[in-house]
Amino acid sequence: MKHRILTFIVILLLLNLCTLLSSCKNDDFKDAYAIVYIGKTPYLYNAKGEMKSLEKYETISTVFDDLMVISRYINQKLKYGYINRDGEEVIKPQYDIAYPFSEGKAVVKKGDEYKIINEKNKVLYTLPNGISSYAMFAEGFLKIETENGFSFINSDYQKCPYDFYQVRDYSEGKALVTKKDNGTTSFAYLDKDFNLLLENELRNINYADSFYDGLAIVRDKDTNLYSYIHHDGSFLYDENGNYEFKDARNFKNGRAVVFTGQPYYVFNSMT
Repeated sequence: MKHRILTFIVILLLLNLCTLLSSCKNDDFKDAYAIVYIGKTPYLYNAKGEMKSLEKYETISTVFDDLMVISRYINQKLKYGYINRDGEEVIKPQYDIAYPFSEGKAVVKKGDEYKIINEKNKVLYTLPNGISSYAMFAEGFLKIETENGFSFINSDYQKCPYDFYQVRDYSEGKALVTKKDNGTTSFAYLDKDFNLLLENELRNINYADSFYDGLAIVRDKDTNLYSYIHHDGSFLYDENGNYEFKDARNFKNGRAVVFTGQPYYVFNSMT
């Protein structure tokens, strides 16, 4: 009885949400959809209040795009494919592994081969032996894992000539890369032509982050204080001439939260 009551409450909440959404302009919610559960049954739910059961699938991706990853058993083996925003199978489950789409491409694995496909399930590229990927395209670049570490391929499927200890996705045209030689860690940024940048500026850094709003957080290895650098490697100063902080958060819309030992305050990069 308790389970039925909870299910009924969920249905009522969904119906109320449908009413709320129907009172808004369609344009406000034309791309809105979500995965909801009634009991243990998953449904694809959109802004029109329409629900489609996805109960035949074993797993459903939590990453949303025009297509989303699903899986179900075929001949007692779990296979992965994709459905669209209407819950229709557009790429039937057939892959051993499938990753979410981004920029119109996705990485899938069948057997020992990693491939890049488009939304029509056309194979665009097969990664060479010894190279795999578990990532999504970002700014036209895909993170890959090689026998020597991590690297990238671009949208023309050309590989970066360097391998690194760690890499981050491209952000604002640059990817943060980490090198490790004889136990010593160093940082640099990789541009879209695979040139290494700001190696000297980061030589005394023990932490760095990607660029957001034109600025990246770095931490000095001697003081353990945080700073912000521009794309050219110069530091950002606040209105009081400070550039180092005990804690710092990434910039968004020209502002970031920083900590100086006093209460946290908002740092405006435009001042």
